Amino acid sequence: ESIEIKSKNVLNPKTVIIHSGMLNYNINGMSVSASNICGYGEGGDGGNGDGDGGSELCVRWHQLATFLPLAIRFSKTGSTYQEHNTTVQSHITRAIRERYTLLPLLYTQFYKSHLHGKTVLAPVYFFYPDDSTTIDLKTQFMFADSILVAPVLQKVAERERERE
Repeated sequence: ESIEIKSKNVLNPKTVIIHSGMLNYNINGMSVSASNICGYGEGGDGGNGDGDGGSELCVRWHQLATFLPLAIRFSKTGSTYQEHNTTVQSHITRAIRERYTLLPLLYTQFYKSHLHGKTVLAPVYFFYPDDSTTIDLKTQFMFADSILVAPVLQKVAERERERE
């Protein structure tokens, strides 16, 4: 099932599908899966595909990737979309450092996955099966049995407009 997101300032709906795909892979015993951080293209679109997502959504991709089994970022030869100002670069660096602090937990979860078939990522309803609201959580998931991940999928300005 996919979620339709109509704003240009939102991570591509493929983001939700990809992370749902990673959940499906984990449930089926394939715990090592990945998504391209910031998408795979030109224009610094943050994975949005229209060139309008910019650096903020690319930072959000990195923050999400902190909690994914694999974090992969690459681009086409000659592309400049990975060039960011120092503020954006510092946010990306912080997300990468956060990921490094979580590596022992991630590796432990890979070990549990290998030995006992545990998931590295799982839908929230796996942990709260009696709570019917968790079945509809499409953009949140559990990382390593103990961390609820609720990624930011929109630019700040877009979220503020929706609140009004």
